[in-house]
This record gives sequence, C-alpha cells and structure tokens, in this order.
Amino acid sequence: MKNSFFLKSEVLYSSIMLIFLLASCNKNDDDSSDDAPANIEITSIEPASAQVGENVVVKGVNMLSVISIKVGDLDAAFNATSDSIIEITIPQQAQLGLNTLTCVNDIETYTTSDETLKFYVIESNNELIMTFDGNDAGIYNGLADKEESTAYGTSDDQDVIANAVGLPNSIDGNFFHFEGYCSADLSGTYAATTWNSDLMSPGTYADFFSDVSLQDVYFNIQVNIGDLPQGYDGKLFGLKVRFDGDDYKFIPTVSDLAKLGGTPNEDGWYNLNIPMTSFIDDAEIGTFEMSQMQRFGVEVQRSYGTGGTNGVPLTEADGGVFYSLSFDNARLSIGGPYLFN
Repeated sequence: MKNSFFLKSEVLYSSIMLIFLLASCNKNDDDSSDDAPANIEITSIEPASAQVGENVVVKGVNMLSVISIKVGDLDAAFNATSDSIIEITIPQQAQLGLNTLTCVNDIETYTTSDETLKFYVIESNNELIMTFDGNDAGIYNGLADKEESTAYGTSDDQDVIANAVGLPNSIDGNFFHFEGYCSADLSGTYAATTWNSDLMSPGTYADFFSDVSLQDVYFNIQVNIGDLPQGYDGKLFGLKVRFDGDDYKFIPTVSDLAKLGGTPNEDGWYNLNIPMTSFIDDAEIGTFEMSQMQRFGVEVQRSYGTGGTNGVPLTEADGGVFYSLSFDNARLSIGGPYLFN
C-alpha cells in the first residue's frame, strides 16, 4: 500500500510539473511572438520612377520593423517612417533602368519583382522639358497655322484666354493649347510647337544620350485630345524628335491610345510614356541617333473636315471641323518612363 501511495504521488507530481512546463512554454511562445518582427511586404512605390536624389514613398505592411531598404544593391536613406510607409531618397550611383527594392528586418528579407511591381531609376535633362510653369517652363517656338488655327499658345496667354472655346481644366498649372477648324483638304498638320530651334547643333545632347539604346529613351507627355467627330479613329497628334534634316514621329489614333493602356482622367487628360522604338522615320533618311538629336516637339494631326483656301482662315461654314489639343509636361527621359503621379 505504501509503495502504491508513493507511486500515485509521483504520477500526480509529474502531471502537475508537465502542466506547469507546458503553460510556461506557451507563455514564452506568446511573449516571443509579441516581440518578434512581423512579416514585411511592399505593396506600392510612388512615384514608380525617380531620379537620383529624389524621394519616393514605399508603401507596405509592417514597415516600422524595416531596418534597411536597398535600391538595387545600394542602401537608401530613410526620411520618414510609419507602419505603412517609408519615404526614401534614391541613392547616388543608383543604376539607370529597372531596379528592385529590398526591405530587411530582423527575421526576413523582401525583394520586389520586376514583373509585378516595376520601379525605374531615370534621368531627365532640364533643357528637354516643357512644363509652361516657372523656371521649368521650357523654351518653345513654332507658328499658328493661318488657315486652321484660332487659338495657339499657353493657357495663361491673354489671346488664348480671349479666343479659345475648348480650353480644358488644367492638369498641372499652365499648359499649351491649340484649337481651330481643320480640313483634310488643306494639310495634315495644323499647328506645332517645338523645343529649341533648327540652329541647335547636332550633338548638343550627346553626353546625355551617350551609351543609351532607343528602348531606354521615352517621350513622356500629358495630353488632352478634346472632342472628336463621332466614330473618328484617325490620327490625333504627332510627337516628334528632330535630327539634322530628319524627323522621327509617333502619330497615334484613338485605338492606339487604348492599346497603350491610356485612360483619360475626368477632364480628358492622358498620361503617356512612349518609347523611342515606337517612332517612325518621317523623312526616311535614317539618321535616328539620339546623340545627334536637336529638338523635340508636339503637333496637331487630324484627318477630318473639308474645303478651305490657302491663306484664308477656315470656318465651319467652309466645311471645317472644330479641333482642340492641349499638352503639358512633355519631357524626354532615359532609363525608363517618367511616370506621372
């Protein structure tokens, strides 16, 4: 009986100790989960392209636990942090083109995929930008078409304000605006504006475009095509780059804009990023070498309307059809597209 009593006591004691140990383990497990860094994930990068020295906002999950972010192989400085965002500065020497972002905390490393979350380090030239605002307004020239233009200039120009009937709401401060009455019997180009002049020597931008392939150069622009005749799917506008005696152009239709993934905002503005590989030789001279580029520009292109006389302003009564075109923030970039916010 005595042995049986001690045996039962030992079993009871062992059971109590086992329960105590299990409870302690569970408590320790709970405590460690409270202290351990949570899993991290990057959900977006805004903007999705930036230049060296510019800031981008990395949005994600459990970002407070992140101790470092790399752009490519380079550490990026933190500017601001919360549980859902980290603002970083693109580091010096960051490689142009597609780059991954890598977040690290105490338990894991998370790297973005070029397939699902693209981020570009790009470069722009301040002389190859037209914003029509402030110090970055850009220099433009060109002439309004005598027959087919009734308004031509920046949206803050008093003549444009007085004469234009198709001015859209602004997308970003001042913009350039064309409008008038067009006729396919007169011309296919109704007005144009171009940065710089024919006097700009070939090779002026050779350093900027050195060692860059055409697929790495983008023509970026915000454009508003205005109202179109019902069912019209012809040409809309021309983007062009000028070389010595030659133009390369991209002239889209409405269908082309849809293929490019372009969806206008509520005021009709498209954000477009067109690679130079989409441009076609206009004069067929074959001098498409970006290092020799002299200037770039935008022109109206429409193929509707009839009638008209050279040198005489066209009207609706003559068979002309109203057109308008507005654009803003035209710029060339290398390394990838300039992605508008």
